[in-house]
Amino acid sequence: MIEASDLAAIYQYTLDNLDRVTVETQDSSGIGLVPTVRMTRGYDLVSNRTSLAAEFFVGAAVTKDFSNSYLFDGLNRVGRITQTAQ
Repeated sequence: MIEASDLAAIYQYTLDNLDRVTVETQDSSGIGLVPTVRMTRGYDLVSNRTSLAAEFFVGAAVTKDFSNSYLFDGLNRVGRITQTAQ
């Protein structure tokens, strides 16, 4: 896990074995802001991002926000993005 911070938040990044960010957490509770946000990403074999999902944490409560899925053509161009509520 990699961690960084600035005046607004603490950022934590979890990487996979190819050094792609799979989970990003943004925690602004230290400056009184809520919620904490967690973004989860998925990838295909050629490192195209195939999914992105967001969750919000306020204390122990978790709210799932959205989930995106990405489809690519044979040239690795985005052909479709679908967003759904979780």
